[in-house]
Amino acid sequence: MAYRELQGRLQLAEQQVRMYREAMEHLIAAPPAACPAACHPRASPISTTAGVAQESLSNVSAGGENDPGATKPAPGAVPDVATTGGAKAEAVADGDDDSVLDHGRGGTKKGVPRLSSGDAEGAETSAGSTAGKGPNIWGFIGGAVGWIGEGTAGWMAQSEAKREHHRLLAEVGKVRRRRAAVWRERELLANTRAELARCRADLLSRRIALDSRRSDVAEARQNCRSRKALYSEQLVSAMRMGALNDCFHIWHQGPFGTINGFRVGRLNTHVVDWQEVNAGVGQAAIVLVTVAMAMGVEFTKYLIAPCGSFTKIARSEDGRVLYSLHTDESFSLFPRRNFNFALKAFLHCLGEVGDHVQEHDPTLRLPYHIKEKEGTVGGLPVALGSSYEDWTRALKYMLTDLKWIAAWAAKYLPPC
Repeated sequence: MAYRELQGRLQLAEQQVRMYREAMEHLIAAPPAACPAACHPRASPISTTAGVAQESLSNVSAGGENDPGATKPAPGAVPDVATTGGAKAEAVADGDDDSVLDHGRGGTKKGVPRLSSGDAEGAETSAGSTAGKGPNIWGFIGGAVGWIGEGTAGWMAQSEAKREHHRLLAEVGKVRRRRAAVWRERELLANTRAELARCRADLLSRRIALDSRRSDVAEARQNCRSRKALYSEQLVSAMRMGALNDCFHIWHQGPFGTINGFRVGRLNTHVVDWQEVNAGVGQAAIVLVTVAMAMGVEFTKYLIAPCGSFTKIARSEDGRVLYSLHTDESFSLFPRRNFNFALKAFLHCLGEVGDHVQEHDPTLRLPYHIKEKEGTVGGLPVALGSSYEDWTRALKYMLTDLKWIAAWAAKYLPPC
């Protein structure tokens, strides 16, 4: 609303400026008249411009009277100008807008603002003071200058309003562009926030999965540690166990030496079946071969083929010569001759293993000394002769030495 009001005022001021310019051109074109020195126009916002205009007009009037070469108007022209100027001044003073015509444009009517009471009185005073000397135009010029000042002020206000309007439009454009940029940035931030939310959800799900997997791995690891500890205890317990002692328990029963409960020997008072004796001797052969293999000992003269109750022993240089480490009640021209050779060969192999153990552990001494060449152990022959008691005692000594060798192997040799 303020802009429209200023625009209307600007249009009105432009019309007034055009009218005043045409009126001043018409008046300046008329013959000059004398102007009293004390006549000054009414104060206006552009009083400096009015003063300059009045001074120029005064100089022109003065020059017209004093210049001898100047052409004076005809006697009849002055009354017309005065009458015209006075009529115009009186018309303006009376507020008759229709009395002021555009000179030179076919009498086109121009509307002008009405004079105030002060302007009208000034115009009448100026007209009365200059009566009889020339046209009474100074009051009209003073009012016109005031009107021009007001129009110029309105035009300046309108220009200022236009500049302010353009400035505000520029500010509005800046604000709109800034708002668009802010909205774009806001959309970008919203998209970024949504992407971050998706990434966060993804990371959270992956973290949950990793935590679950880590707990499963930790549980499996703890289970493995528990099983390792259990297996280590079982290994230590198994390493402490004597496999040979558990599988082939060598002990004694009265005058007899026993292995796994089989009595080895025979007495007149305690008749033992030969099958039991053969089984006991066969078990002893298995123990000796096992210990020799664990120590890495190779027999130099004989080879033992453990076959339980029917064990055989052969010579190393001639494998066709076999000795039976078992006997029975069958008839023979040389009773138990083959069986006695087998017992001596077994004792020879046992002596070789005993020597190997003593070489590795000098602190170990077998309880009963073995002589391979003589075939004796503890001073008693292992061959069956006329006395069952000596033979039974010799077999008992042989099993005792075998037990010592098996115990040393279980303690010092690494497990197979």
